[in-house]
Amino acid sequence: MNNTTLDILQYCKENNVTNYADFLIWCKNNRKDWFREMCDETFENHEITDYFQSIKTAAPAV
Repeated sequence: MNNTTLDILQYCKENNVTNYADFLIWCKNNRKDWFREMCDETFENHEITDYFQSIKTAAPAV
């Protein structure tokens, strides 16, 4: 996992980002460096997509 991935995951957690598509659009408008990384075929972003998937399937907090 590279530093960009760690930065993205930290940002998502700290800012309660829960939707990958919305986040990708936000990156396009606000963090072009992250957007380019996430769209690069050589960038392994499965950690990021796994993070968003786990949010969708997580049980609600009690």
